[in-house]
Amino acid sequence: MKRNLLTLLSLLFFINLQAQEKAPDRLTPEKLWQFGRVSLFDVSPDGAMAVYGVSHYDLAANKGNSDLYAISTDGSTNGLAIQ
Repeated sequence: MKRNLLTLLSLLFFINLQAQEKAPDRLTPEKLWQFGRVSLFDVSPDGAMAVYGVSHYDLAANKGNSDLYAISTDGSTNGLAIQ
């Protein structure tokens, strides 16, 4: 019984290892750094607009850049933000 379980686990391990080698589009830490980080800055006093920031990082240059966007909270701009 132990031998069959060990054989099955070994087989599953090698199948998983082989599948990871064939998946070049898998999520890696480097790809995570390519995503923008979103953070809410503030909402206008009347609640009509929200301002948020998106930060992008360049690992090779060891620098980051943040852009601010404004979007209406009532949906009047069809979800389009103004930079």
